Amino acid sequence: MHIEKIEIRNFRLLKNSKISLTSTKTLFVGRNNTGKTSVMNAFSLIANGTKRLRFEDYPLSCRVVLYKQVERYFLGETNIKDLYQNIDITSFIIDVDYGNVEEDESLGRLSNFIIDLDENISLAKIKCSYEISTNLEVILEELKGQYEELIVNTDCFLVIQQLVKENFHLFFELKVYALNPTDLNDTQLRNIEDVKGLFALRIISAERNLGETQENEHQENPLASVLSSLFNTELSKAKMEIQPAIRGLKKVISTTKYDLQDNISNHMNDIVESMLQFGYPSGEDLKLKANTDLDIENSIISGTELTYVSHDNLEALPGTHNGLGYKNLIKISLILQDYIRSLNNDETRIPILFIEEPEAHMHPQLQTTFISYLENFLKDNTSHSIQTIVTTHSSHIANAVPFEQVRYFRKHLNNIKCKNLVDFKQDEAISNEDKRRENIDFLQKYINLSHCDLYFCDKAILVEGASERLLIADMINKCYQKGLFNQQRPSLQSQYYTIIEVGGTYAFRFFDFLNFLEIPTLVITDIDYVNSEGKACRKEESVRSSNGTINRWCRSVYEIPENKVSIEKILEMAETKELLIDNKIKLTYQGKENNMFPRSFEEAILNVNRNIYDINDEEASHEYDPSKLSKTDFAIRMLVDENYRNYNIPSYIETGLVWLSSQK
Repeated sequence: MHIEKIEIRNFRLLKNSKISLTSTKTLFVGRNNTGKTSVMNAFSLIANGTKRLRFEDYPLSCRVVLYKQVERYFLGETNIKDLYQNIDITSFIIDVDYGNVEEDESLGRLSNFIIDLDENISLAKIKCSYEISTNLEVILEELKGQYEELIVNTDCFLVIQQLVKENFHLFFELKVYALNPTDLNDTQLRNIEDVKGLFALRIISAERNLGETQENEHQENPLASVLSSLFNTELSKAKMEIQPAIRGLKKVISTTKYDLQDNISNHMNDIVESMLQFGYPSGEDLKLKANTDLDIENSIISGTELTYVSHDNLEALPGTHNGLGYKNLIKISLILQDYIRSLNNDETRIPILFIEEPEAHMHPQLQTTFISYLENFLKDNTSHSIQTIVTTHSSHIANAVPFEQVRYFRKHLNNIKCKNLVDFKQDEAISNEDKRRENIDFLQKYINLSHCDLYFCDKAILVEGASERLLIADMINKCYQKGLFNQQRPSLQSQYYTIIEVGGTYAFRFFDFLNFLEIPTLVITDIDYVNSEGKACRKEESVRSSNGTINRWCRSVYEIPENKVSIEKILEMAETKELLIDNKIKLTYQGKENNMFPRSFEEAILNVNRNIYDINDEEASHEYDPSKLSKTDFAIRMLVDENYRNYNIPSYIETGLVWLSSQK
C-alpha cells in the first residue's frame, strides 16, 4: 500500500495543489517558501487526526473572505446558511493504492475507506476536511455582542480581525470521509480514529539538534532515544542480530542493580540506626528501613554517547570533535533505525517517511551518496515498503535523482504549483519516441554532471562557453552600476540566477524543459558564420550559421525547412526583438555593431573595446586568435587586470541582461 496522490486545498500557500508520489522515493525541490514543508505539515495533521485548524495555517486570501462574511453576518446582511456556502474550507484528499496487497493480507484500517464494489479498482480515497463548526451560529452570536461593544472606539475591520483570530479554533472542525473513486458524490462519514491509525508517519525535520553548543549540553544525546527504545522493546520484536547484545546488556544491568542496591541499603540502614539517639522513631512509630531504588537504565541511556577512537583504540575524542555533517548523518541513521523498529511492531499501518533537508552540514559528495543509498538502506533493514519523501535545496541531491522521482514546486501569485517531471512534454516536432527519450537522458545526465541549480533559481542564463561563464556575472554588475535595470527591486544582480554552460549545439535541448519549469531564461550564443563549404569565415563570405540553436529558432520563426536558413534571415531576425522571445526564453547573439559583424563573444568584446585593445576605429573586422591567448585567459585578464577592468559590454548581451532583469 502506498499514497498515490494528495490534493490540498486552502492550506497555507497551497490553494489548490495536486501532488503525485512514487511508491518508493519522491523528491520535493524548489525555491524557499514554495510549500514543500507545508505538504509535510499537512500529512502530520492528517496522520495525527488533528481536530482543529490553526489560524496560521489558513491562507491569507481565505481570511479576507472570512472577515467579510463575519462582518456581513454581524450587520444582518447575510444569514448563517449563506455564510456556510461562502467561507472557504481547508481539505485534503488522499489516494491510497492497495493493488500490491495479497488477498490473504490485512488492509488494516484502510478497509474502513474502501466503499466501492468494483473488484478491478484498487484505490481508496480519503477526505479530511476542516468544515465549519455545527455550532458556529451560537459562536457568532456571542462574538456579535463583543463586536458591538468594541467598535465604539475602534476600527470595525480591526475588531473583526482580532475576534476571528482569537476564536478561530472554534470556527472549523475535522471531518473524515471515505470517497467512492468511481463516484465522488458517494461519500461516507468516518471516525477521526480511523485516519489516526492509518498511517505510520515519521518526520525527520531540518531542525535536528546535534548537541554542538553549550546551550545543548543538557539535551538528550543522539543515542539516548535509540537506547531507550531498546530497553522498552520486547526482546522478540528486536532484530535477530542485536537480540544477544540486548539480552546480555539487560542481564548485566539487573545483576549490577541488585548488588548495588543491597550494598547501598546496608550502609543506609547504619545511617538510619544512628538517628535513634535523637528520639525517632519512638516505640509507637513504625520502624524505618532504607531502601535504595537505582534507575541504572536511565543513567545508561542519558550517559551513553558517541565518541571517536584512534585506529589503535588507545585514545578517544568526544563526539563534538567530529564534523556536523557526519553527526547529522549519524542522527538521521539512528532515527531511521528507531522508525524501522517501530514499524516491525505494527504491520497494519501505511509507512510514510519525511526527511526535510538532509543536506545540512554535509559536503556535496556525502549528499549525493546519502540520497543514492537511502532507498537501499531501508530495503536492507526492513521488509516494509517505506514510502519516502525528501525535501531539499541541494542541487547535488536533486540532480542525483531520476526525473520520475522529482516534484518541482513553483510559486505563483495566488497558488503553488507542483509539477511532476514525468509530465514534461517535449517538442511535438520530435515524433520519434527514441529521440524524445534520448533528449530526456541528455538533460538528466547533463544536469547531474554539471550540478546546475535549475530547480532552485529565479532565472537562468545559458551561455556558449567558459569565457561567457566567467564574465557574465561581472557584466550583470556593470549593467546595474550603469543604471540599466531602471531601479528594479530586486534587479538581476540581487536575484538568484544560475549560469549554465551548454554551447550553441545543445542549448535548444533545454528549451522545452525550461518552459515546463517556467523559468525566465536568457540564451547567449554565437552567430558562427560559415561559408558554403561549412568553414568558419567572416560575414561577407558567409551563407549560413553553424549554430544549431540559432538555426532551429529561425526555422521555427519563419517556418522554413532545414538547411534553408540563410544568414540574411538570421540577421533579419536579430533586428526584431519580438522574434527573439518565445514564452519565457529570449535568444540573443551578435549583430552589426560599430560597422562590424563579430562572429563570437570574444570578437564582440574586442569590437566595443577598441581603445583597450589598440584596434583602429576604421577597421571593419578584427579576428580573435585563440592560439595567442586562450578564451579562459582572455576572460580572466578582463576580470583581474586593471587595464581591462573598465571594458564595455557588447550591445546584444547588454540588451539581453536588461530583458532578463525585467522578467517577473
